[in-house]
Amino acid sequence: PTAVVSTQTATRGGTFRIAGQLTGDVPSLDYDRTNGSAMGSIANLTGVKLTQWDERPDSPGPVENVIPDLAESWETPDKGLTWNFKLKKGVKTSDGLEVKASDVVWTLDRQAAIRTPTGYLQTNLRDLYTGKKPNATAIDDYTLQLKLNNPDADFLALMGSHWWAVEHKDVITKKGADEGKSAPGYGDIKGVDQIRGGGPYYPTEYVPASGFKLKRNPNFYDK
Repeated sequence: PTAVVSTQTATRGGTFRIAGQLTGDVPSLDYDRTNGSAMGSIANLTGVKLTQWDERPDSPGPVENVIPDLAESWETPDKGLTWNFKLKKGVKTSDGLEVKASDVVWTLDRQAAIRTPTGYLQTNLRDLYTGKKPNATAIDDYTLQLKLNNPDADFLALMGSHWWAVEHKDVITKKGADEGKSAPGYGDIKGVDQIRGGGPYYPTEYVPASGFKLKRNPNFYDK
């Protein structure tokens, strides 16, 4: 349906409820280990991506347009094979941990290592990967380079898709026990306290077969 701009004056605070298709317990709190739409929705609310789809009601362009999220700008010097992203500084989790280029690389590595045979992002963007390894390099804390084996017209849109969200390595590996379920060294998410991205919200509680409670990330970059 077409988005409609409300004529009501917005007020801060209150409770916002989202109903989904969760009819039972989530198979896993780890989005990299489940294809469930419930955890995908949580990842979209708690994480950031390099870009985001422009879905603002007053947007001047179509929804297919992409606008910055974690990345503030990008360029390709060779017509779509190499992409250099400049990342925003000060994008932090609710714990105050800054999200940097190395976290993006680690996220891509983790998803590819855990999901079998391939994750959603890898399935839809095969040219970013050589085998199971993403062609991703952190040049420095705020410069990320991604290389494609072939140009992909959907690349920038996929960097804002619901198939992934940037995770923070320290949150998962320091707080979570590594049970080595399928990818030893990448941590196992077992509680909501490990779901801490740089997005606008963070979960405080999960009630099995019922839903999640979230709070506003006080460190979210977009005030």
